[in-house]
Amino acid sequence: MSSTDQAVAFIAMLAALDTTGTDTQHIDEITALEALKSAISARQARITDAFATSQRSKLIKAGSTPADARRSVSAQIALARRDSPTKGNRHVGLAHTLVHELPRVLQVMARGEGSEWRATLIARETAHLSKEHHAEIDAAIADHLAGWSDQHTAHQARGWAHRLDPDGAADRARKAVTDRRVTIRPAADCMTYLTALLPVKEGVGVYGALHRAAMTAHCDPDDHRSKGQVMADTVPMDALASSGRSASTAP
Repeated sequence: MSSTDQAVAFIAMLAALDTTGTDTQHIDEITALEALKSAISARQARITDAFATSQRSKLIKAGSTPADARRSVSAQIALARRDSPTKGNRHVGLAHTLVHELPRVLQVMARGEGSEWRATLIARETAHLSKEHHAEIDAAIADHLAGWSDQHTAHQARGWAHRLDPDGAADRARKAVTDRRVTIRPAADCMTYLTALLPVKEGVGVYGALHRAAMTAHCDPDDHRSKGQVMADTVPMDALASSGRSASTAP
């Protein structure tokens, strides 16, 4: 039986399991399934990198440019994972980083002691580092991942990146300012999510203006809005103006 057949059979087996058992057994199974998700992510990363390496080589030999080959690989991975091509490209990149630059983190995932998201956080926070620096971070943090939260994982990876390459971290921070933007996406019930990505100074200024408006309204006995409602109502009127600087004028 091929590995694909085994995976399909395992899916069917899981679907056929009932939910009888004690509460202790339920908790134990949830724990085991969480470890299984991590191990599956590790396997998926190894297979993704093997496919990407093989497929790029074949496409380039057939006459494709490296850029076209990368796009084709990302599109195929995206289709396999039922994701967008952009996410497919991220999956390919993460798989390459784990297999070639963070192998100990990958081993932790394979043992069921990590998660794909925590691996993503590590890769994201250290993306600007050299392969040698990745190796140092891999050796330093891999054995601790099982006991870390997502936030602590990102904090540790960022801290190591700053220590190993402070100039690179500074360059990355300067570049991040150029990515400032305001985006909007739909939410349920005719609502929207309005998101502003701002430098720290401007972001804190905007939030401060909103918070002050909410505290002022709270002193009015006739204003029965919640803090969140007041802050939301203030955004289109004077939040950006009160901050002193808007995203469009940030340096």
